[in-house]
Amino acid sequence: METEQVKTTGAAPNGSAQAADGDEVENEPRKRRGVPVVARQILIVAGAIVVLLVLIWGVRTIAYMMTHQSTDDAKVDADTVTVTSKISERVAAIFTDTNQHVR
Repeated sequence: METEQVKTTGAAPNGSAQAADGDEVENEPRKRRGVPVVARQILIVAGAIVVLLVLIWGVRTIAYMMTHQSTDDAKVDADTVTVTSKISERVAAIFTDTNQHVR
């Protein structure tokens, strides 16, 4: 059976341990790097708001698309109405301009 040798470290008087190669190692827990808790909560709330907005917009868009037809050409099918005057004579002149308000 093989045995493994384990190097032990001795504690230094200042509270730090000494590694096998002579370097001092701190016994303090490592500080966590990354996004702080408050920033993480803000990101989660902002993400939830974005998801809700996308869902609302998506549902409204899909509902609109299901009830309306679209086309790529300019032809519009509609009822046509012929506009005629009640008189049978020719109109000699029209005394208004285009888009003029009349009573």
